[in-house]
Amino acid sequence: MKDYRLAVHIHIFYKHMWKEIKSYLNNITIPYDLYVTLVDDDKNLISDIKIFHKEAKVWIVENRGYDVGPFIDFLNKINLNDYDYILKLHTKGHSGKNKFTDLFKERYVYFEHKDLWNDLLIKSLVGTKNIFEKNLSHFSKDEKLGMIGSKYLICNLSKSYKKSLPQIPGLKYPKASDIKFIAGTMFMVKSPLLQPIKDNFKISNFEPTDGKVKDKALAHYIERLFGCVVLSQGCKIKGFDKSWIMRIIQPLNFAKKFIFDFTKTCQGYYKIKIFRIQILKFKELW
Repeated sequence: MKDYRLAVHIHIFYKHMWKEIKSYLNNITIPYDLYVTLVDDDKNLISDIKIFHKEAKVWIVENRGYDVGPFIDFLNKINLNDYDYILKLHTKGHSGKNKFTDLFKERYVYFEHKDLWNDLLIKSLVGTKNIFEKNLSHFSKDEKLGMIGSKYLICNLSKSYKKSLPQIPGLKYPKASDIKFIAGTMFMVKSPLLQPIKDNFKISNFEPTDGKVKDKALAHYIERLFGCVVLSQGCKIKGFDKSWIMRIIQPLNFAKKFIFDFTKTCQGYYKIKIFRIQILKFKELW
């Protein structure tokens, strides 16, 4: 196998998930540099990380920008030209109900079930040694391939989000209908493509995380910007994973949305549609 230079960044917020992530890291079949960010000085966890990967670099960051702020801090600490690829992982929370699904005692599996999110995101990248090696192979076979993540979580960007995206000088943004990003921000990407992000952001730009998900937080705009910078440099975003459960869920999810759909817009409005006809629009649930 070709000598690839790989950096792995993991932001560990939910510390109990380190054991799970560690098992997936064993599926990386090439040497790699490990970088880990934490939000508190847990000496036992740091020791375990160092035992697992003795050259790992571990540091404490402010709890800003969810997993995105610490990733920006990581980018600012490395030379992107030292690596061919960067693998971004983090500990995604295991909760997923909003006010509406709580109200109706229902959980919409596709975009609300965070266990499934985490499963799709991490397994698409390092689920097995074979998956990891195939991803490397996809990169080597297609020079225009810039980012890999779960194909089930590659999303399009709404026009309202494009208007609010931070503008990077000299970057030609694709039209809104062409912009894609990987929801959940776990991906493998060609390292040089992230230079525009590194040059324009730092962790102090992000607001402190208070445990509440904010639709208009800078981290969510940067999540979309990761995809934008890849596409803007003439590269593609793809996913190659195959999930038997998603083959069942996707048609059910489509049918559910066709018959009854409840969404929140970027402007903070809630919309209810029946058979795709909007019957109600309101600002607050309560």
